[in-house]
Amino acid sequence: MNKIPPFILLITLLTGCSFLKSSSRGYDNAINQLNAIASGNFDEAISYFDIKPIDTAQVNQLKEGLPHLQAAIIENFGPSFELSFSKSDKKFSFSTAEEESTIEPLMVKIQIKNETHFGIIEATINEQNNKIQYIELLNYKEEIPSFLLIYIAGFIAIGVASLNIIAINRIRKSSFKRKWLRIVGVLIFNVPAITITALGRFSLDISFQTLLGVGFSATGIDETLVTFAIPIGSIVTLVMVKIGEQKKITDDKLNEQAKPSANVGEEN
Repeated sequence: MNKIPPFILLITLLTGCSFLKSSSRGYDNAINQLNAIASGNFDEAISYFDIKPIDTAQVNQLKEGLPHLQAAIIENFGPSFELSFSKSDKKFSFSTAEEESTIEPLMVKIQIKNETHFGIIEATINEQNNKIQYIELLNYKEEIPSFLLIYIAGFIAIGVASLNIIAINRIRKSSFKRKWLRIVGVLIFNVPAITITALGRFSLDISFQTLLGVGFSATGIDETLVTFAIPIGSIVTLVMVKIGEQKKITDDKLNEQAKPSANVGEEN
């Protein structure tokens, strides 16, 4: 098997660290900018944009546009709202032809909410200086859900994970051959995967759900979801263990019954 060159691993690690660092700093700048916009301090808000101060035409254009963003925020969420991190994303598209390869700007999603509703603000970040290239309040406003469905799904997911752990433990204590192969089967054969979101959306995916058959995400209301799978591997394993235990009990009983008969024969 070919090993991954160490320099590739190093580049991957450094890229991941750079992404997290840029996401954090870009998010902080976006939050400061949005607070400045909400309070009507447009000069401060403009200072967070990735523009040159001498570009008076672009500065004037922003001064005209930012009040509209302020009005949209206040109209939809009122003067009192909360801002929180939802998600950051950066898409790559590689091709053998150099001109067809693309790297999209870093995108940070920010959740804005009041007591009853929430929405999403997207900001693109220049990773060189962590300033804002573009910011937009999406045409997206949802009522904050009760999360009861998520809690129920969470308990089911905990049950699935617990069943997989029990199955792995039973395999370890069993007399099965190639125990490692059966443990891998328990970890892999979790299918189909059922996903439930905080907004009450369901999806069914005919794919294998690894990591004990469950998955979670809770970075924002629209990104909050629970995924759990049917633990087929664990169910089959526990049934086989039970059958093996019953067979052993039956064999032991038969052996116990056969011992007195053998002793009587010897005496005669």
